[in-house]
Amino acid sequence: MISWGKVISNSMEIQSAEPPKGLICPLVTPLKGSHVDTTSLQRLIEHVMGSVDAVLLNGPVWGEGMTLSREERLNLVEAALDIVRGRCPVLISITGNTAKETSLILSEFDHLIYRYNYPGPIFWVDAPICYHSNRNLPQFYKALTLETPFEFILYNDPSLVRRFKKAMYHKNIRTSVLKKLSENNRIIGLLFTGRMKRSLDYQQAVRYHQRFRIYDSDEKNFLDRPSSSGVLAGGSNFLPIAWREITYSSLNIYDTQRTYSDHIYQIWETGDMLRNFYNFYCKEPAAIVKQILQIMGIISDGRTVESRKGLSRAKVEHINKLLRKYNII
Repeated sequence: MISWGKVISNSMEIQSAEPPKGLICPLVTPLKGSHVDTTSLQRLIEHVMGSVDAVLLNGPVWGEGMTLSREERLNLVEAALDIVRGRCPVLISITGNTAKETSLILSEFDHLIYRYNYPGPIFWVDAPICYHSNRNLPQFYKALTLETPFEFILYNDPSLVRRFKKAMYHKNIRTSVLKKLSENNRIIGLLFTGRMKRSLDYQQAVRYHQRFRIYDSDEKNFLDRPSSSGVLAGGSNFLPIAWREITYSSLNIYDTQRTYSDHIYQIWETGDMLRNFYNFYCKEPAAIVKQILQIMGIISDGRTVESRKGLSRAKVEHINKLLRKYNII
């Protein structure tokens, strides 16, 4: 295996970029059989490009990254980078089932990007509590961040821990641990799902680090109480323009109120539509959003890694009803 610590010190400079702000789309992974469908992937990326501020590849929820094989994760990243070509920042999930597997995945992705001489901003995304306890986590990242020139955004989602590591006592990054992690200047953000109190505690813990950003990875939380950095919105796979309008309005990235007088009413209508879709797909996010994308003609197959049968007829009918209600099809 290549020693990337040596590569960095001898031939690669640390890649530091402004962490994205705004709308991050966690791309679903289109499949053809058990392999990544690169044709559908290209249609999907072109569908969201121009409306989103960053994309997340093989994320553990939407991208099914932790159930894809390592080979297919690598194929996905290679194909996606070739399509994006630096047009927006790319976040890449490296989370494995163990610390050793995570380090190996990181090394393989790093090698790929180095070989391609990829021109755009890259950030690693990792959900450490899925495979590592809070104990000695800052020390673990002190070593891991030396293996790559790119910076890290952590992922805190207790539902992932319950799914992949049910025996873990703590299902969140502890606040005191996050404070220590934020002192590592190679860790520049957190995708957060959880209770409001924990969110406030986290914000307090990283308050002295101006580059550190906390993003909502729960769309409902963002719609109700938007964070100041942005949102990871799975619904932006099929409604990227609507999610951009909500995100930019919430973050005051542009002052659309001066553009038209009924802005508030239109934003309310858009938010209501996004909530209705979210309330439907939140329990089976990848499966339902893939089915929506298939009906819209953006991807060819709506099946997931774990379910080859697809959705029930009742759920497909409900999707069609929602899409017709909002004139999407």
